Amino acid sequence: MLFIGSHADLGVTNGDIRELVGLRSDGYKFPIEANISRVTLGNGRDKGFLVGLFRDITRRQQAEANYKSIFENAIEGIFQSTPEGKFIMANPALARLYGFNMPDEMTDHFSDIQTQLYVDPNLREKFLKEMNEQGSVVHFEYEVFRRDGSTIWISESARAVKNEAGQVLYYEGRVMDITARIKARKSSGSRMPICDSFSTAPLLPLCTWTHLPTSSK
Repeated sequence: MLFIGSHADLGVTNGDIRELVGLRSDGYKFPIEANISRVTLGNGRDKGFLVGLFRDITRRQQAEANYKSIFENAIEGIFQSTPEGKFIMANPALARLYGFNMPDEMTDHFSDIQTQLYVDPNLREKFLKEMNEQGSVVHFEYEVFRRDGSTIWISESARAVKNEAGQVLYYEGRVMDITARIKARKSSGSRMPICDSFSTAPLLPLCTWTHLPTSSK
């Protein structure tokens, strides 16, 4: 939709993009994105016009709201982090898993994931190596510290998000607590499957088999 109107002093610069509220003839209000520019005529002393391109963004806002709901209400932990080892964002489930009340508390707490989160910091190097070589990890299992100093085992599936030049911008992924399963495997000394409940498989959960040696007695 194109709009041409007389100039008003709205502080508009060329290519200014704003989100506004549109009003239909029946009184229904809907969100729009406006790309507004100034057009000056003649010798430049004329106030000229504002030219705007408007786009209905109702569906986009609905999709954003749906994603936000999924992110905030998911039962598994969801995160974004930098290759340098700092969390960019986390959902409430991950914050609770690591012993924090709010996601912001968690992201502010961790300045170095390798030394603060990993019980075995060497596994961070393995994680980064797989990310660099494969671009993703699936069911990466390791032990982590919670805020109170206690430890749990997690299974992490993540991927590297890159720019057009192929440079890694950040990692994003999901985490689930597998502490009970790890303890069961240790006590039994047998090979038991870890089944990822958030697997993308359409019918059957995806399982990985891992053997943990039992403690010597």
